[in-house]
Amino acid sequence: MKISFTPSDYMRYLYNEISTKERFQIEESLSNNWFALEEFKLYKKAKEELDLILFEPNSEICQNILSEARA
Repeated sequence: MKISFTPSDYMRYLYNEISTKERFQIEESLSNNWFALEEFKLYKKAKEELDLILFEPNSEICQNILSEARA
């Protein structure tokens, strides 16, 4: 039986939010289905790029907050 996976399934896999059974099924699918593997690679690359983003508040906003806190 051929199981298809959604983008959500791939993201859950990448973030280790799946069961051992699901992990095995996805890995099996990726090893046997070139199109699924190529799709998975896109999600993996997107995750890697998102992980590089640093979220920092604007320094002016921080200064305004600190000024208000002192007042």
